[in-house]
Amino acid sequence: MYLSVPHSNALVITLRIANYNVKQILVDTGSLADILFMQPYLKMGLKPSSLEPMRDPLIAFNGSQAVLAGWITLPVRAGEETILTEFIVMDLPSPYNAILGHTWLGPMNAIPSTYHQKLCFLTSHGIMEIQGDQSVARRCYAIATSSKAKAKKQHGGEDDIHPKR
Repeated sequence: MYLSVPHSNALVITLRIANYNVKQILVDTGSLADILFMQPYLKMGLKPSSLEPMRDPLIAFNGSQAVLAGWITLPVRAGEETILTEFIVMDLPSPYNAILGHTWLGPMNAIPSTYHQKLCFLTSHGIMEIQGDQSVARRCYAIATSSKAKAKKQHGGEDDIHPKR
C-alpha cells in the first residue's frame, strides 16, 4: 500500500536543463548515472544526431540491459549554480523526464531529503533549498505502478518542459 505522507514520496523536482524548465526530475541517490529520457530530450529541441554513441550497455538492477540512444553533456541549473552534466539518453517510457543521481549530486554538493521533500546545496549566498513536488511524485508513482498497458504508454504532458521565458 502506498502512503501519502510526505516522507513516503520520492523526491521529484523541477530544474533548468539546457535552458528549459524540466519538471518531473527524480532525485535518486541510488543511481550511478544521470538519465534523460528521449521524449523530453526531443521536446527540448535536441536532435538524436547530437548524441554520442554508448560503448557499454546500462545494466538495470534486475540484470537486464537497457536500450540506450547515446549520451550528451548538458547544463543543469539549480538556483545560481550550473553544472555540466553527462546524461545517458534512454529511449523508453518513463513517468519521469530525467533521473539525477550521484554524478550530479556530488559536484552540486547537494543533500537530498525525501523526509523533508527538499534538495539543499551551498551557493555563494548561503544554503539554497529546492522543494520537492509531492503531487507530481504521487502522479509519477501511480503511472509507474499502473497496469502494463498503461506503463507502456509514454508519459509526457504538454506542461512538463518549458523554454526559457
